Amino acid sequence: MSRVMVAMSGGVDSSVAAALMIDAGHEVVGVTLRLWGGESDSGCCAVSDVDDARRVADTLGIDHHVFNMSEEFDSMWWSRMWRPMRRGSPLTRVWNATAILSSTCCIAG
Repeated sequence: MSRVMVAMSGGVDSSVAAALMIDAGHEVVGVTLRLWGGESDSGCCAVSDVDDARRVADTLGIDHHVFNMSEEFDSMWWSRMWRPMRRGSPLTRVWNATAILSSTCCIAG
């Protein structure tokens, strides 16, 4: 079978996806994008989520890599999309977030 990369958030869906890929005979590598900075992160994409993803990868016996994308996330999403929207810019700016991230962070769809 082939070698595949599974984006792992630390949640159930991505953990099950990794396990199913292993069961299907693929060589799986887990990847987590760290989008926020600091140890006091909370909520979505928190440090604890990265730790959860790492624990799941260890349990599954697969390699796991964490890529710190906090600066890219800040410049591409937070600064260009979220802050202007919160200042009253049209909501339509949000719809361009995927296109901006895809063109700069190598997200294939």
